[in-house]
Amino acid sequence: AKKAKQKRKPITLKQINWDVISKEDAAGTVWSKMGHPRVNTKELAIVFAKKKPKKKDDKNKKGKGKGRSNNQKKKLAKANIVDSGRQHTMGIALSKVKVDFKNLRDDMIHMNEKVVTPELVNNIIDGKCLPTEEDAKAISEIPVHERRERLNKYEKFMAFMLEVPNVRTRLLSMRVKNEMESTLV
Repeated sequence: AKKAKQKRKPITLKQINWDVISKEDAAGTVWSKMGHPRVNTKELAIVFAKKKPKKKDDKNKKGKGKGRSNNQKKKLAKANIVDSGRQHTMGIALSKVKVDFKNLRDDMIHMNEKVVTPELVNNIIDGKCLPTEEDAKAISEIPVHERRERLNKYEKFMAFMLEVPNVRTRLLSMRVKNEMESTLV
């Protein structure tokens, strides 16, 4: 008897911020000269697979068929304040941020130019990373203790930016200052 093939669950890959380039746009570039590259898709799937979150042991669970206790928190619904197109734009703009958002907020409050560089200022402003009035209202309606679970990465960034006094004015003034310094040099 033949062994039945086992169906494998598809591997979830990490999100990559890129755009597909048509063959016409790639004409005359190194990509058109390469031909059809051989790609080991299994190796790529392993390298770029999303890591599964570790499951926490349920202290209330004894292991012999008992269900979860009533006291355990229910999973909260995601807020979905930022649409996917803007998330893509923000993802590109924030990809260079190597500091956690809380520290970045503190550096913005103190106008630390070693962290809040001209490039970062431009990325935040041009990448539409600052919260609009509607974003601010939607974020403020979510209780602070629920934000960690309900907000995605980009909405958390905006929540931290809301804690910086006059963040938009502050960043725009830093941009003007940087432009003035570059013209004087």
